Amino acid sequence: PEVVQTLAELQRECAVVREGSLLCLPSTRCLRLEEFEQLQVQALEKTSAYLKGPWKDAIRRILLQGLSGVGKGWLSLQVRTKEIYEVSKLKRLMTTVKFMMEDTLHALVKKSLLQYVEFIEEVSAFKVEVVNMTEVKSTPLGPSGEPVTGEKNPLFTVELCEDQGEVGFATPLSHIEDAVAGFLDRAIAATT
Repeated sequence: PEVVQTLAELQRECAVVREGSLLCLPSTRCLRLEEFEQLQVQALEKTSAYLKGPWKDAIRRILLQGLSGVGKGWLSLQVRTKEIYEVSKLKRLMTTVKFMMEDTLHALVKKSLLQYVEFIEEVSAFKVEVVNMTEVKSTPLGPSGEPVTGEKNPLFTVELCEDQGEVGFATPLSHIEDAVAGFLDRAIAATT
């Protein structure tokens, strides 16, 4: 019964992590690239700190409390020799806990990355029609590509600038592409 209760408690703790997200998905206003990057870094740091601190401590506490009533035997936490641990049920339990934690992190990363990709696709779905030099029509599109009514904010605010008679973006588009794609790698790295 101690093992079953402990595993159930561990599953509840892992479910909390699976419900979270590694990244921040702002949809209410346009952001400068620097603001977007800062939001993502803060979200990654917060999640990483939680995983390496309170979550790890909670797993440890659940294991210690759940198995503290087990006396001598195959699940005893008092095992002092490696040879006995290697053949004990405690090792199998710890392997199961390790797999539970790995599955939880895998699910968190997968869910977060899917949400991020959907978010980027959604906020960048616009039909742009250049009528003439002074008129441009921009129509927001829904998930299936149909025009939607109402206002839809783009993700980034990009400033135009003039440099030696050339008009261009203050932030090169390649920086935006690199930043958007780079957060996928950063999100994965935050869980290791």
